[in-house]
Amino acid sequence: MARVDTKDLVVVADAAMLSEKVLNEIRQAGMSYIVGARLANSSPTLIHRISQELGQLDNAIVRVPSKHGDMVCAFSAKRFKKTKPPCNNSLPRPKP
Repeated sequence: MARVDTKDLVVVADAAMLSEKVLNEIRQAGMSYIVGARLANSSPTLIHRISQELGQLDNAIVRVPSKHGDMVCAFSAKRFKKTKPPCNNSLPRPKP
């Protein structure tokens, strides 16, 4: 990185690409970063809080502080319609 002026460099990556060690190195270098992550990996309490704040309003955005920096979450009605509800195999099937 010595050949590049990193003053305004922003690292954009998927969460699977970055370890805590790499994130610390990015911070120590004075760079900013954006990491794509899934809320499914968050605590149920945090997911519920974000869901309540978004209110299923299309294009709603909420910013939530976390230990790694701010999370920016958005709601998409189009994406929500694509999501299949979980299959519940524990219910008995109706008899013909």
